[in-house]
Amino acid sequence: MTSTKNALALEWQRLRDRGATDHGALLTADRTIEVLVRRRRLTSAAEVSGWMVTIARGVIQAQGETPEALRDLSVSLRNLGTLEQAAGHTQTAKDLLQEGLEIAERLAATLADHVDYLELPAWFRQRL
Repeated sequence: MTSTKNALALEWQRLRDRGATDHGALLTADRTIEVLVRRRRLTSAAEVSGWMVTIARGVIQAQGETPEALRDLSVSLRNLGTLEQAAGHTQTAKDLLQEGLEIAERLAATLADHVDYLELPAWFRQRL
């Protein structure tokens, strides 16, 4: 299991260094964050989360506000906001989570037939 965790971290670093900006890179980063949080490496998890937010914003600028791109940004904001909250950075966390909530509400209103999108705003409201 440890070798899998290390391989995941190495894969994220490779994607970051290569300048990857696709959905797959964001998924790898999201899994990497989960591993880092379980290992209590919150500073490293916040670094990966910040990278995710930057990449997700860049995708939206380049490709527009597609549902997938908006969801990726909301997940990225969720990750970073949660880590900022855990670090005691209350206002930064609130700003990130509020932005994520606004995106989640737009997705839920636009894609009301998708359960994942309908449940997303409730998560952000609970966290705020």
